[in-house]
Amino acid sequence: MAATHAYFEVYWTKESAKKHKVWSSGFLRLNTGNSQVSLIDEDRKRHISDAFIPGGPKIGEEYSVGGHLVQILAVVDGQASSSASVSTGCPS
Repeated sequence: MAATHAYFEVYWTKESAKKHKVWSSGFLRLNTGNSQVSLIDEDRKRHISDAFIPGGPKIGEEYSVGGHLVQILAVVDGQASSSASVSTGCPS
């Protein structure tokens, strides 16, 4: 059986103790069969990191993905885990 994927628009940054983090745009690809997520760049060409998020990511939440802090903005392809809306501005 082929894996089913959902894509989420995200902001991500390297985890650090800095007060003012530098955020980048990207995507989170969710394998809906096993809850594995892959953080990829905004061109969907460069793989950055992997992790497992039991139950899948939820819009508006932040997760740690392989040493990167990821904020879920919106569903791009596939089904959302939450119908909550979130602004598209950079997190502060």
